[in-house]
Amino acid sequence: MYALSTLIFVSILVLLVLINVAQVRGENKRNKEMEKGEA
Repeated sequence: MYALSTLIFVSILVLLVLINVAQVRGENKRNKEMEKGEA
């Protein structure tokens, strides 16, 4: 039982981290495009 709940907890944690990384990458791309547009 503990193993199952630990697995679920870890998988949710990994999902949240992946979503955060994806958002940060998207923001970085947007910022670079804005800088190119201004220059």
